[in-house]
Amino acid sequence: MSFDKPRKSDVPGDLMAKMYGPVNAVYDEMRANAPLVVAKCVSGRGEPAIEARLRVSYRAEPTRTIKWDKGAQCYVWVGGPDDGAGLGREPRQVAERIAEALGAPFSAPPAN
Repeated sequence: MSFDKPRKSDVPGDLMAKMYGPVNAVYDEMRANAPLVVAKCVSGRGEPAIEARLRVSYRAEPTRTIKWDKGAQCYVWVGGPDDGAGLGREPRQVAERIAEALGAPFSAPPAN
């Protein structure tokens, strides 16, 4: 009986750290506080997590996209009626604003 040797990963460093970017924090807030909103993090192949975008939709509303703007250091809408408009820096606040823009319920516990 033979066993394969453990192989080194093709991806150097901590993979989770490379896959988790700013929009993932907003995604987590959306899942926790606005579960009826359909949300998906998307990025190009080989693209760093900081370049990822978050696509969101609710019921009949058209899909909207947000991203982290490195220059402005805040989340912004991409395309649509609010293209380039800032959403803020705090993921929970941004998630609440997204839900409001889509007309979706948002139920965050009070901040401590």
